[in-house]
Amino acid sequence: MLAKFLKKTVVAVITIPILFVLLYLGGWWLLLPVMGVALVGMDEYYTATRRKGHRPSPMLGYVTGIMILGVTHFSPPELREGTLLAFIILLVGGALALQFGNRPDQSAVNNSAITAFGVIYVPLMLSFIIRLRQIDLPLVLGHTEALEFWHRAGAVLFVMVPVWCCDTVAMAVGGAWGRHKLAPTISPAKTVEGSVAGFVAAIIGGLAVGVWGVGMPWYHALILGAFEGVVGQLGDLGKSVLKRDIGVKDFGTLFGAHGGVLDRLDSMMSCLPPVYLYLWLFFGAGR
Repeated sequence: MLAKFLKKTVVAVITIPILFVLLYLGGWWLLLPVMGVALVGMDEYYTATRRKGHRPSPMLGYVTGIMILGVTHFSPPELREGTLLAFIILLVGGALALQFGNRPDQSAVNNSAITAFGVIYVPLMLSFIIRLRQIDLPLVLGHTEALEFWHRAGAVLFVMVPVWCCDTVAMAVGGAWGRHKLAPTISPAKTVEGSVAGFVAAIIGGLAVGVWGVGMPWYHALILGAFEGVVGQLGDLGKSVLKRDIGVKDFGTLFGAHGGVLDRLDSMMSCLPPVYLYLWLFFGAGR
């Protein structure tokens, strides 16, 4: 467990500074890596499902995913939601149409659903990184004296930092002191002790970013940190359910000891949309 933790720490030390630079720069510097990560994540998912015997339509997924990310980045706000809805409708129709020539032993329902789910689960979720990057959260909150970095990356980091804190502390505490299994039939390595510690760490991370970084009222920061401490862990367990059903240990190897895109970003992807909606609902961000 210690060796695995150290390997993951090394990967994080290398990747986090690069991510900070990309978030600061924004624009194409962020869009292209997000597109690349989305393509890798969809490929991991579709490849795993094909090993299970399913036959999704990866190319339709790739094209739709890239279009969703492009529309999110470039489309005017008043046109974005309608355009994205149109792509989702075309995705569903296209996924089903591509099953017209299916073999008798193949399930059109399974294959079309797997194709559509791959797009919703990966690029649609990741598109909220772009949405959040377009929000100047300190400005929205009236915290104009915040550093430029927080103006540019604060909204995205409000998701990433609590999730990172939760994942890291949960693994460390669970590995050192965990005795009670959290969900033994889904993810045997996770413990109640690690989960509780991760939840507390997510709250601390949310308070740090919210109060110190972007100038959010402490109670909103606490609520969001606690929310991410729960939803992030549920997203991790959801990914474990998928892996157990498909029969793989990890979806990929892009991040070394961290596994693939879906192994590393599962918690964050689960938190991106609801945090964006919270900021939109309570602060009018992104409107």
